[in-house]
Amino acid sequence: MLKLAIFDLDGTLLNALGDIEEACNYALVKNNLPVVETEKYRALLGRGRKKLIESLIPDEKNNEETVNKILSHFNSYYGSHMMDKTIPYDGIVELLDDLNKNNIITAIVSNKPHEFTKIIVKHYFGDKIKVVFGQRRGFDIKPNPDTVLEVIKILDVEQNECIYIGDTEIDIMTAKNANIKSIGVLWGYRSLKDLEGADYIASTTDELKNIIINN
Repeated sequence: MLKLAIFDLDGTLLNALGDIEEACNYALVKNNLPVVETEKYRALLGRGRKKLIESLIPDEKNNEETVNKILSHFNSYYGSHMMDKTIPYDGIVELLDDLNKNNIITAIVSNKPHEFTKIIVKHYFGDKIKVVFGQRRGFDIKPNPDTVLEVIKILDVEQNECIYIGDTEIDIMTAKNANIKSIGVLWGYRSLKDLEGADYIASTTDELKNIIINN
């Protein structure tokens, strides 16, 4: 029986694409670089803020100085606008309530910067999530499993009592690296093909709830 459901954040619990896209494009324009179309962002999200920025810069201008300038502009803009368009996916708040009622602990491990992750999770989900970690200085991001394993240790559960839920191939790799089961969700930023290797696939929050509760 599962005791702990660990979630990715963007693309899994929250549709944050619009705010991330606007912050990136703002930062690109501030540095005299071309903006990027929505579908490119959809394909690139999930690998962390710095890798996202690096992938948006033309090769001839892609250097550490430029990356850092764009990151600075991104952080400044996103910090003030990260909840302009972002919303929970349909059924997510009810899902978290149902899991809590069934004594399944919920946690988040995200590649979004930790300071943003804490603020946005508190805003949308209050105290529904037991442990929340974003990208922290000195810690490797997913698919490195260390933060997932840290959450499991903090909450004092066994790995076979945990499952990780996400919308990208990065999330599936993270679960495998942590030696726990995974669920890929289809409402996020990737296709079914990208989620190959997941132990389970959910196309609705009701399907996701049933998988978690019945395992």
